[in-house]
Amino acid sequence: MIPFTDAISVIAGALLAHRLRYASLPDPSLIPHVLFAGAVTVAWLAFFGLYGGRGRKPAELLGYGILAITAGLVSTLVLTFSADIYISRTWFALTWILTVALFVLSRVTWQVGMAGAVPR
Repeated sequence: MIPFTDAISVIAGALLAHRLRYASLPDPSLIPHVLFAGAVTVAWLAFFGLYGGRGRKPAELLGYGILAITAGLVSTLVLTFSADIYISRTWFALTWILTVALFVLSRVTWQVGMAGAVPR
């Protein structure tokens, strides 16, 4: 379930950033790239071991999370260059900022929720 919320964080961040930048939802031709960004970011998060129960410290999780989000969005940016799609730098920056904020919010929510579910 955590990978799903991570993908939703990326997708929602991109859609909200587009709404803030252009005051509209993205063109339907851009939606597959937004979905790709969510999937690739989840793959990067898995690559950096954020879905294993290794007992990492919160600062380490945050660092690897930001690195994976950056790698996922840059991977998507490279794909959009090859597809000849224009990406605004402002929209890209807003997407990154909002995605990191939503990622942190979802991870904190998961931590609080799981801590409350564990019997003491």
